[in-house]
Amino acid sequence: MLSYEPTGEIRGIEGSLWRKIFDYRRMLNISPLKGIFRYYEFIAPVIPLESIIYLGEAHTPLVMANKNLEELVGLPFYFKNEGLNPSLSFKDRGMACALSFLNYLAKKKNIKN
Repeated sequence: MLSYEPTGEIRGIEGSLWRKIFDYRRMLNISPLKGIFRYYEFIAPVIPLESIIYLGEAHTPLVMANKNLEELVGLPFYFKNEGLNPSLSFKDRGMACALSFLNYLAKKKNIKN
C-alpha cells in the first residue's frame, strides 16, 4: 500500500507502474481494495483500509453503443451500465467514498452508531 503524501509525491510515479499496481490488486482477495477502491491512492488516500465500506460498487459492465451511434460519431465507443451497481444507481460510487469517510471519522472520534 502506498502512503498518501500531501506534497504530491505520488505524482512522480509513472503510469506503467500504476497500471501494474491496479492490475495486481484486481487479483487480490482484499475487499477494501476492490471496485473503485482499487484506485485507493487517487480516490480515498486519507481513509484507512479498515474503515472502507465496500458493497460491490463499480463492477459494472461496458456496453457497446449501437451501430447507428457508432457511425454518427465515427468511432466505436461504450457506455457503463451503472444500473448494475448494488442500489441500481451511478450514485453508489460517490456514496461508497462518502460512507467510508464518515465511517473513518466516526471511528476516529469514537462515535457509536
